[in-house]
Amino acid sequence: MLFLLIGLGAFYIGSTYSMGTPQRPGTGVLPGILAWCLIGSGLLLAIKAFFIDGPEIEAVRMAAACDGDARRDRVLAADR
Repeated sequence: MLFLLIGLGAFYIGSTYSMGTPQRPGTGVLPGILAWCLIGSGLLLAIKAFFIDGPEIEAVRMAAACDGDARRDRVLAADR
């Protein structure tokens, strides 16, 4: 979704720039191309995210990450 939003914003901002001609491209050509690439990438990723199921995300246990109650007690004692 972020690619899509940035691409739409770039397309809106770049729409005020001159596109020029095929022989002499203007300043709006590169922002336009990059905006369309971002919009296309954002759409492809969004479609993939909505239709393909991935693995479930497991909950993170904070107690296991900080070595249990003993470490938490030492930190709380040091703060007093």
